[in-house]
Formats: sequence, structure tokens, C-alpha cells
Amino acid sequence: VERHVLWTLTNPEKAIEEWMRVLKDDGVLVLIESEGKKDVAKHHYSEDVASALPFGRGFDLEKFGRIAERFKLRYDVTKLPCERINTMIVCEKR
Repeated sequence: VERHVLWTLTNPEKAIEEWMRVLKDDGVLVLIESEGKKDVAKHHYSEDVASALPFGRGFDLEKFGRIAERFKLRYDVTKLPCERINTMIVCEKR
């Protein structure tokens, strides 16, 4: 389980690659993120840092979908009834 980690990373693909490497064959990776939060990084980082992060302008499911395809991840998205933590992505190896 990760909660609000991907948006903080300069290379989220590397983290996902490592998580998939250590995940057991029947394991599940659960990502909790905030989709659509355009200034998610503003209260943590300067504008320069936030704009350099792939998800620094908010978690983008389309961008994540391209990463998932690259790592052959099957995933389901559930919208959560919370403004701040609004997206849960459950990933499995294909």
C-alpha cells in the first residue's frame, strides 16, 4: 500500500518497477492518490520543484495508464468519497 507517494517522486516509473519486482505473484499493490488536485505540491514544494515532478500538478490517470501498460499491470480504479484522498488504484501483475 502506498498513500500519496507517487506525486512526490521525480521518477515514479522506477518506484513502480521496484514494487512490481518485490510483489509476490499473487500480490496486490494498492495506490492511494488525489486525482485532479492541480496544486497538490504547492504546500510542500516551490513552484519550480512541483513543476518538475511528473505528478506534481496532481495525479493523472491517463499518465498512470501509460506507466501501467509499460509494466504490464492490470489495474482497477475506485473513486473514494473524500475530497483529499479521492482515488484508489489496485494493481496486479498480468
